Amino acid sequence: MIRCFHHHGVWHADLNANNILIDTETRLYLIDFDRGRLRQPSRQWQQANLDRLKRSLLKLQSHAESFYFAESDWQTLLAGYTSLVLD
Repeated sequence: MIRCFHHHGVWHADLNANNILIDTETRLYLIDFDRGRLRQPSRQWQQANLDRLKRSLLKLQSHAESFYFAESDWQTLLAGYTSLVLD
């Protein structure tokens, strides 16, 4: 989902774990676009966006006993992000 948004130049100003919802059928939703905008795709802002998300996940991991996140989860996300072929 994030890769598709980035590919189309959609920048989420507040990409964090709390703004990603997953329903019971494993559909993903990205919410809270009040400051988002369309930008020229650029590896620089896309990487900064991913870095922000990772910091958010690590913060939740350190503050919530029932939140499970490991480096392997992040690597899985990155593998999906980089392997997605878009036209």
